[in-house]
Amino acid sequence: MECGAKYPKEPPVIHFVSHINLPGVNQHDGHVDPNAVAILRDWERIANELAKNPRPKEDPLSLESALIAIRRYMDEHKKLPQPPEGSKFAIYK
Repeated sequence: MECGAKYPKEPPVIHFVSHINLPGVNQHDGHVDPNAVAILRDWERIANELAKNPRPKEDPLSLESALIAIRRYMDEHKKLPQPPEGSKFAIYK
């Protein structure tokens, strides 16, 4: 997970090192397509709304919330066959 210079106004860039078969994850480098995970897709819109209003007690745009959303997304696709345990995307070998 990498946060760019415009974080938290822009979402973090997320990628897997361990090889995973999941829609929206690039099968060459493990990069997560922001359009595949709702919180990443809607991040900038939510950030703009929060800028206009006082922040809630719990920040909906946090690294934790992004990871939780990805975990839920993984659960939605848990029946997909997965690569062998311990395998990594080629660029990380």
